[in-house]
This record gives sequence, C-alpha cells and structure tokens, in this order.
Amino acid sequence: MSRIIAGRGKGRRLKTPGGLETRPTGARVKQTLFDILAPVLPGSRFLDAFAGAGGIGLEARSRGASKVVLVDVSAAAVAAIKENLRALEGLGGDEPLLQLADRVLAHDGLVVAEHFHKRALPETIGRLARAREVRVGDHRLTFYRRHHEAAPSGPSGRQE
Repeated sequence: MSRIIAGRGKGRRLKTPGGLETRPTGARVKQTLFDILAPVLPGSRFLDAFAGAGGIGLEARSRGASKVVLVDVSAAAVAAIKENLRALEGLGGDEPLLQLADRVLAHDGLVVAEHFHKRALPETIGRLARAREVRVGDHRLTFYRRHHEAAPSGPSGRQE
C-alpha cells in the first residue's frame, strides 16, 4: 500500500487500483523526486499525468503545491483517485479543485460541488461565490458563480 511520505498528509495510506494497469511509484523514487523538487514545490501548480492512484500529485499537495491536477484514463485509477481525495480532503483546506475550476470557467459558467450535507463549504473560493445550496438526503449541492453574477434560483425565485 502506498503512503504520503512527508508534509501535511504524512503517513496517510492511499488506495491503489487492482490489476496491472497502474503501478505506484516506489517510496525511494518518490523521496528522490521530491528532494529534487523541494525548492520549487511550495506554491507551485502541479500536473500528475498518468496519475494512477494520485500518489505523486497528492504528495506534491501534501508538501505545499498550491494547485494539483490529476489525470488518468483508467476507470479504476480515477476511482482510486476520488477515494484518496475524499480521505485527504482536509489536506488543502481551501477546496483547490474549485479554485482551479475558476481559472477555466466560462464567463457565465457554474461550478457545482456535491458533498456530505454536514460538511460546509466556504462562502467564497477565489473569485467564486456561493450562489445556492440544496440539500438532497445526506448530500448537499453547492453552486458557485463568479462574484459579480446573479445567483441561480429555484422555481419560486428563492434559494433553498
């Protein structure tokens, strides 16, 4: 089983997809890579292509990368990435994926975050402002738009 080896997430175990489609980067290789990257990593934007379970990208986030993008074409790898992100969601503390969405969001775009209803998301994230929240069972849908755009409303014109 792979682990985060340093930073805020140190020691956290990562789920890995079964089968031979992906191979986690070994601890020694990971340590060497991050020893080399240490001077430039804090505050950087980091792309983990062919991410597998996301171990390298999550390690970068743990060590201070401000933005991390994880990419993989394997459905099993993407499922493992999602599970690892949920397990490490407190690592960033600032919803970094939503901040990234703001950078690529169309002028009139909308970001919707689905989350556990007891986990509150911030009012603002970068230039995004919470426009609406809707509870659906144990889940909540939180809608974000850029600060200057009007909030989406339900049929009654009110937020729920």
